[in-house]
Amino acid sequence: MKCKYKVFLVLEFESFNIYKMSDIISLMEDKLPMQLDSVSWNKRHDLLALGAYMIDPSDSTKRVGKIFLIQLQLENSEQGDNEKANQFALIQETDLSGVLDLRWEPDCHEKLAVATSDSMDLYQLDSNQNKLKLLNRIQLTAMALYTQWMDPDKLLYSDSEGFINIMKIDPFEIEASQKVHDNLTWVVQCFPKNGLIFSGSDEGKFTGFLLENMRDEEKHFIKKFEVGVTSILFLKDNLLAVGGYDDTLRLFTIDCVDPIMLSLKKKIEFGGAVWRTIAFPISTSNQNNEVENFHLVAACARNGIHVIDLNTKTWVYNTIAKCLEYEGFLAYGLDVKPYYYESSMSYVIASCYFDNNQFHVWKIDIPKH
Repeated sequence: MKCKYKVFLVLEFESFNIYKMSDIISLMEDKLPMQLDSVSWNKRHDLLALGAYMIDPSDSTKRVGKIFLIQLQLENSEQGDNEKANQFALIQETDLSGVLDLRWEPDCHEKLAVATSDSMDLYQLDSNQNKLKLLNRIQLTAMALYTQWMDPDKLLYSDSEGFINIMKIDPFEIEASQKVHDNLTWVVQCFPKNGLIFSGSDEGKFTGFLLENMRDEEKHFIKKFEVGVTSILFLKDNLLAVGGYDDTLRLFTIDCVDPIMLSLKKKIEFGGAVWRTIAFPISTSNQNNEVENFHLVAACARNGIHVIDLNTKTWVYNTIAKCLEYEGFLAYGLDVKPYYYESSMSYVIASCYFDNNQFHVWKIDIPKH
């Protein structure tokens, strides 16, 4: 299925706005039989893993879920009218407890980490058959809420009891664990270059520490927001984006790491809780050859998916596009696959919506600066 939706391409400048029509090309959309909350591209094999979560209809104390594995053909999607380029198939359903997050290992794309309501799971992809096989599982007493690959040999995950946990892949076991929050810890991010970790929780506590200081609470950075923190993203080693329930993305520079010192540079209002954010560097324009411009994609709960162009020198941003096809439903899951061309770039965006079981794969073309 391929459809085109007309959406407003909005360029916001300090003195005036320019409104221009742009095509969002829908490559794939469907409803699945469970609530969807997470999605991850396997960029090497054009596979999409979707995580599902719901309360067990027969027992309200239990949570059930699935992993849906979907095969797409995107290699020619930039040609627009080639129907064969956009074929897809649901090739595997895996039953397990409720899935809260999942993430392909970003280098080889052969392993899938899955955070569930009672375990951390590791799956291996059989690339010949495009099938997932469970490699290892650790049963947990708390819900695993968010996971990130620190490197091919280690995982980071946060849980519902406020712990940040580091896991080894071989053997599959928890290497370190530290309680840093008092509530659901929705997100944790590590910048491996300097070992800096930040996490955010439902009660609004935002915490940072160097990996070497994980157990030393006196060296933890703590900031309290009025609402829950749901999204954290390193744009680069000294720039952090933090989103929350108050519909706002806050951009901080990291001025020092020991002790941690942050400076607020910009607030961006999205009109919906900022649940997931992904950024792509797009230009360098200073003497040190540092990236100053980014394209940033945000899943904003009941206000759809937003794509912005951000300059981190002037802190001016332009809204490139808004996908409001499923406005009003909870946009939780988000992942993006970029294609770069000589005069433009395309983003193939996978998004999923919790309360209507809908997933959507769509494409937008953006002229280069």
